Amino acid sequence: MDQNVIINPKEIKRKDWVSRFMWAPKEYDRTRIKDSFEVKMKFEDGKYNDTKYHIGNGSWSPGKNRFYFTKCKEDSLVIKCKIYCDTFSVKKGTWSGPYELDHYINDPESNNTQPFCGMVGKKEVLFFVSDRKLQGAGQNDIWYSVYDTIRKTYRRPQNCGKKINTYANEGTPYFDSKKQKLYFSSQGWPNLGGYDIFSAEAASPSRYTKVENLGFPINSSADDLYYIQDPGKKDNAYLVSNRLGSMYLQNPTCCDDIWRVIKEPNFYVKGIVLDEVSNQPIEKVVVKMKDEATGNLKDTAFSKEGSFLFYTPMGKNYSITADKMEYVSGRTMVSTTGKSTMDPDDTTVVTIYMRKITKDFEFHVNNVYYNFDKGEFQPDSYAALDSMVRFLSDNPSLSVEIRSYTDSKGEESYNDELSVKRAQAVMSYMGSKGIDRGRMIARGEGMKNPIKPNKINGKDNPTGRQYNRRTEFRVIGELDNMRIIYDQNKPEYIDKSGNENRNKKLEINTDENEDGGAPDADVMPGSRVNDN
Repeated sequence: MDQNVIINPKEIKRKDWVSRFMWAPKEYDRTRIKDSFEVKMKFEDGKYNDTKYHIGNGSWSPGKNRFYFTKCKEDSLVIKCKIYCDTFSVKKGTWSGPYELDHYINDPESNNTQPFCGMVGKKEVLFFVSDRKLQGAGQNDIWYSVYDTIRKTYRRPQNCGKKINTYANEGTPYFDSKKQKLYFSSQGWPNLGGYDIFSAEAASPSRYTKVENLGFPINSSADDLYYIQDPGKKDNAYLVSNRLGSMYLQNPTCCDDIWRVIKEPNFYVKGIVLDEVSNQPIEKVVVKMKDEATGNLKDTAFSKEGSFLFYTPMGKNYSITADKMEYVSGRTMVSTTGKSTMDPDDTTVVTIYMRKITKDFEFHVNNVYYNFDKGEFQPDSYAALDSMVRFLSDNPSLSVEIRSYTDSKGEESYNDELSVKRAQAVMSYMGSKGIDRGRMIARGEGMKNPIKPNKINGKDNPTGRQYNRRTEFRVIGELDNMRIIYDQNKPEYIDKSGNENRNKKLEINTDENEDGGAPDADVMPGSRVNDN
């Protein structure tokens, strides 16, 4: 029945407004079944729908060989419901056809509805709702009957007891045979409003413990009913509710809709902080996790043994840093941007390495290169510069000395001036990224200390001169009141891409004048290099 249509029985035929079974297949593409549904259709199998009755509350037995449902007759706005069943014959390979359950289940003086069959321990139990008075706790109560699989009969129904039923209405039972939990809706237990969904652990069909309200957002201030778990591996579910957000005509909570409960998977990052030299855990280390996009601190931990565990909600990139006095901070990245609500729970395992600050510790930052006679660095130098920015951000007690060089072409005095402009361009860029200028020293080294030959056998070597047009870093720190300088002569990279990968991308500029000319009068520090 379409609940969102105003019905005038005098104007519309009964068959067009009674409740009936509908079905909707899940959408499908060539790669997988999606977690959404196609258009609804009438359920014609089994001939359960009847134009004279309201049909609903369909559920399967655990073995899927019996199908239970409710038929309700409406007469002068009074509804009387009975429970029916259809049984599949393995020998015949056919269904028997719907039949009314016995008078113990369908008490003649009562409404009997909402059947659900589950395995409580080793017993197959039919739960249902009835307003029968004898042994009743309130209005509508949840009852059960043990099904005898040998005789194929139902035992006399029993009330589920006061751990489940209250003075008010209970309904829509659903039993999770794997978890041995009964889920039901209640007006009598403390709730958020209307019917709320509860769970209870079952020791037997009549003994329950730990009755719990499922809470917000599963429950709302409106009616929440018909909770049922998705048969998949995740704790997704469906429920029926008339909460705000439902489709309606006049009143925002007039009509019941089917809602999907999607449990967001739990993503964690688990890791350990190790000494890079000894490969042993670093004790008493502070580990922090930040949202890489916003820089906001999401979590922090003081680890006595070097291990940590953080919750990483999906759709974010996270930076994780480890800090300890007398150590260079370590960093790693974790991303959950490619995750979806359909993914299973997952834990990413990482290792963060830290290096102790000693007199002989050195590291290497991949070089920053320049085109001939230009003060601006090449565009592919941004990755190296950004890695330096991250390093200084993670180690606020350290400072950096920026040393820029030229090749051998041109006058020495001119190249000294050009190298200073290059160092200042790098310092301006890093300052624009939040590094305090007081922590940076810009030095122009001119044509000193070439790392490649400017000429080979007396002939010009453009590739070697390209390598020599560079910027290098030396990081300055304090240790036991001694000033320690960390140079970049050992292959210990902040930029983990390494020299080999960097060299493949090196841009060799061969469109040069024979003699070095004056640099641009106004070099925009840190600006990107033109293509020409």
